[in-house]
Amino acid sequence: MVKITDADAAGRNVMKHIARVVVTLLLLLSMSGAARAEGTAIFVGAKTWINNWKSETPGSESVESTTVALIGWEFEADFSNHVFANASYLMSVEDYKFDPAVISAHIERTDFDIAFGYQFNRYAGAFAGYRSTQLKDNLTERRETASGPLFGVRGTAPLTDALSLVGKLTGLPMIDKATFTVPEQRERARGWFAEVGVTYAFTSRITGALGYKYETATGKNTRIRDTFGGMTFGVVYKYQ
Repeated sequence: MVKITDADAAGRNVMKHIARVVVTLLLLLSMSGAARAEGTAIFVGAKTWINNWKSETPGSESVESTTVALIGWEFEADFSNHVFANASYLMSVEDYKFDPAVISAHIERTDFDIAFGYQFNRYAGAFAGYRSTQLKDNLTERRETASGPLFGVRGTAPLTDALSLVGKLTGLPMIDKATFTVPEQRERARGWFAEVGVTYAFTSRITGALGYKYETATGKNTRIRDTFGGMTFGVVYKYQ
């Protein structure tokens, strides 16, 4: 019998996630032809978020995870009437792990966001949509899900012809959260996340991005507060 090591499993996990990203991007690219014919600008990009997870429980010491990279894609369509639609999908390429003396868990994460908005001018826009986050403990196969509506604002401040300062603030007013516990417990939570950074247009079609993203949510009943924070990296290709 062949023994599968942690390194082998991690390698397979990375390749599986990369394959999903590539397939999804190819599908989005194949769909962009019709949109281009209608004069819609299409943006397709790859993104990485390197972060760690801090969990704070009232009356207990907070616990903090190892640093984990999430990779995925982003897609946006900007229409001629100032309306835009975007979606993103991120997944962890390795598990969040904690000090075994505090909590024994190997947790993978996936995020999916979709939103529609209105761009007031080249500097500011507003949007509303839906977010779903799933956390799976690979030691016990138990899952935690958090999903609900989102709304927010975004802004761009050009610094030079190629360099811009960008930011996004998103509120999560009512998250429906199912916990890891057995039997499953459900509660409502509230949260928000913010992202700031810079973009640089290498060409008229290719733009790179560097930033920082912070996300937090607090359970209404348990008062457990979970925060994630870390650097983001990305590249976007524009179709028009």
